[in-house]
Amino acid sequence: MISKSEEVIIDTQSLEDKLGPELIQEIAEKDWKIAELPSEVELSQEQHKSSKARSNVNSRKNLVQYRKKVSTATKEKIVKALDVKQKRRSIDPFQIIHLLEGINQEDFRAFLPNRKVFFDGDEEESFYRVLNIFLKDFDPTELKASDIEDIISLAKNKILEDRLLDTGGNKESLLDVSASVDKLRKHSDKVKENLASRRSDRIDPRNKQNFSIVDLVQAFDEKRKNELEERLAKMEAEDAEFIRQKAARKVDE
Repeated sequence: MISKSEEVIIDTQSLEDKLGPELIQEIAEKDWKIAELPSEVELSQEQHKSSKARSNVNSRKNLVQYRKKVSTATKEKIVKALDVKQKRRSIDPFQIIHLLEGINQEDFRAFLPNRKVFFDGDEEESFYRVLNIFLKDFDPTELKASDIEDIISLAKNKILEDRLLDTGGNKESLLDVSASVDKLRKHSDKVKENLASRRSDRIDPRNKQNFSIVDLVQAFDEKRKNELEERLAKMEAEDAEFIRQKAARKVDE
């Protein structure tokens, strides 16, 4: 069972790189809130891991957060030193991907994309599940590095298609989505050709019982793409009808 609570850091980026110099400058030029200096009693109750911690009022008040006046240059330096950590729940790919005997787990891990390329944990899990389905269609004793690369490319394309098809919006955005999906589909077809040329058990398309899981997923995606194209065609027809009616009204006037 995958833990939903444990989180791990998947990426670290400096705040300067994330926000850019202009926004860093804007933050540094603003007035910062001054923290309330703790009392001697409160300081004595604090627990510190380091013996160098400032545990008395006189040393604590020199810290930036307690000063009434802090130069813009000092604030800018502080902000630039901060890091932004991207966290995500811990996911073990091999609790989802079930490698058959003959495939080394650590060697296979080297082919997996970096976790930070996924939008969230759900998309990451979906990728591993799709990849697991594709892998079931191949004999592990015949898989080479190039085959694994192609299978992972198919799984990535499937996730990217889902990401695009989940994008709502107006006619213009749907046109962009349709074009992007079409490019992914063509790339997936090319990848499948590469895989097929290296497989000894070439699928006979006339025998439906011999269709692979990869082909079934391909058929399902084709249906979704056709539905998207039908929506675009309907919107274009509505636009044409609106223009026709508008032109007819001008003639009547």
